[in-house]
Formats: sequence, C-alpha cells, structure tokens
Amino acid sequence: MMSQYFSGPPEVEQRKRQLRLATQINSDRQKLLSMKDVSRWVNLSSQHVYRLMATGKFPRPLKLGARRVCFLESEIEAWIAERAAERDGISNVIDQEI
Repeated sequence: MMSQYFSGPPEVEQRKRQLRLATQINSDRQKLLSMKDVSRWVNLSSQHVYRLMATGKFPRPLKLGARRVCFLESEIEAWIAERAAERDGISNVIDQEI
C-alpha cells in the first residue's frame, strides 16, 4: 500500500518512462528512421534538417544514445503531407485569382 505513494530514484522513474514510450511505439508498430534515411527521403541535407528542427519546423527526433537519433516514420510522413497541403492551399488561391 505504501508503494503506491513512493516513487523511486529519478533514474528509475526515467527508465520507466522510456520503457512505456518504447512499448507504445512497438504497439503502434512505428518504424524508426535514421537521419540519413530522413535526409534522403525529404531531399534535404542533415544540416538543413537540424536547422529546421532548431526553429520548430521539423519533427524532433528520438534520442537513442549519445550520438544516435531516429525519427518516427509517421511524423515524417505527416510533415511531408503538411508541405503538400501548404502547396495545394497556395495553388488554390492562385487558381482563384486567374
């Protein structure tokens, strides 16, 4: 009964959050993409992708290790879809003016 009120050390709690996230990702069957894969897919250099992330204009990666990140495929797909929607919205305005 006391255990429900006790929270463990911060490291243990952080590991629990990581495991919950990993379980959620695996249950959703998300595919993880490397920076190299993302950069090829969106046809932008990794440096440009990092610049976009710094300004909040690109999905943030998951950190796998000290020097390794990955992206959720679904978030990259959504980002591409947003770019297409912006393009379509702009082209619709131009079509209406002509």
